[in-house]
Amino acid sequence: MLILLAAAGVFLPDLKAEPSYDYPTQARRIGLKGQIFSPLTWEQARKGVPEIKLLSKKEEEIEYIGDKKELIDLKLWQESPSRIIFHNGKYHTWIMHLKYFKESGKELEPKNYYLTSDDGTRWKVEAEFLPGEPGSFDDFWREGVQVVAFDGKFWMFYAANASDDVTYGNDKRDGCRPNGIGLLVADQPEGPWKRATDKPLFVRSEDPSAWDYDMANNPYPVYFKGKWFIYYKSRNSQKGSKATLQGVAVADSITGPYVKYENNPICDGHGSFVWAWRGGITMLPFEAKGKIHWSPDGLHWHNVDEPASRGVKTPIFSAFYLPNDPLSGAPVTQEEPDEFWGLETRQTKNANPRDWSIVRGTVTFNPAVKSKGK
Repeated sequence: MLILLAAAGVFLPDLKAEPSYDYPTQARRIGLKGQIFSPLTWEQARKGVPEIKLLSKKEEEIEYIGDKKELIDLKLWQESPSRIIFHNGKYHTWIMHLKYFKESGKELEPKNYYLTSDDGTRWKVEAEFLPGEPGSFDDFWREGVQVVAFDGKFWMFYAANASDDVTYGNDKRDGCRPNGIGLLVADQPEGPWKRATDKPLFVRSEDPSAWDYDMANNPYPVYFKGKWFIYYKSRNSQKGSKATLQGVAVADSITGPYVKYENNPICDGHGSFVWAWRGGITMLPFEAKGKIHWSPDGLHWHNVDEPASRGVKTPIFSAFYLPNDPLSGAPVTQEEPDEFWGLETRQTKNANPRDWSIVRGTVTFNPAVKSKGK
C-alpha cells in the first residue's frame, strides 16, 4: 500500500516521533550582560537551532526631502524607525525626533514624523504624527512607534506617555514613565488613525518588586504560529540597577488580551528588532553586546551569533524591510532573503554627546542551511 501511494504522488508524513525535550522553566541569568535568562541548549531546541551569522553590514546616508523637510532638525536626535512598510508603490516608516539630554537638563520636546520613500534612501517628510487627545493615557507622546500590516489594515503599536507622568528625573521611578503599550488602526499608512482599544494592551507592573516596575517601552510586535508576541523593555530602578531588560506579552488576537510571560525577563537589552525568520523568531537586541538571539517558540532563546567577534556591528534600533513577511505589506515574496536593507539608528558626534541619527543599512547573513532529511 505504501508503494502504491508513493507511486501515485501521495507522500505520507514522517511517522517518527519528534523528540520531546523539556524547555527550561525557571528564568535565570547566566554569565554577564549580554546573556539570555532562560537559555536553550542545542538539544532543547525541538527542530534544531539554525546557523545564523551576520556576515557584513553597510551604511549609507539618507536624505530628507519634500516641502516639510525642515521639520527634521539634523542637529537633534532622530531615532527608532518603525518597521518599514511597502504599500501602493512606496515605503513607509515613522521616526522619533527629540532634543532631550538628561545630563544637560534640556527639555524633551518629543515628536514623531511620518516618512515615505520611493527608493529607501530619499525620505519625504509627510507629516508630524501627533499624540492622543488631552487627558488620555497617551496625550504627551506616543513613543517607539511600530507599524505592521495585517488583515487589510495597518496597526500601530507604541509606548504611551501621559502628560501627568512627565517629570523626567524627579519621579520616584526615575524619569520617563511610559505607562503601557497602546494600539491604533488605520485603513492606510497615512491615516486617519483611530484607537483599536480604549485602554493600553498591557501596562507596567504596579508591584514594586517586579522586573517591569519602571516602564513598558519599545514594543516590537511579531505574528508567529497564530499568536501575537509583543517584546518590550523595562527595568526596576528600585532594586538599584538602571540596566534595562526585555520581556514579552502574548495574545491570540492583535487586540489582545495580552498575557505577560510568567518567566520574564527573557534577556538583556535596551530595545530590539525582532522578526519571524529561519523557522523561529530572531532578535537583534540593543545593548546586549551585539549578540543575536533566536527562539523556536518566541519564549525560550539561544545565542546564535556574536558579530562583534568578527568586527561586524549589529544594527541597533533598526527597522528592516522584510519582503517575505506579510506584516511588511504587499506583495509578499516566497523566498526568505539572506540580505535585508532598512533604517538604523547611529550615534553621532555632535555637540550633544548622546545625539543619534538615522542611516540606511544593508545587512547580509549566511545562507540558510537545511537540516538533514529536509
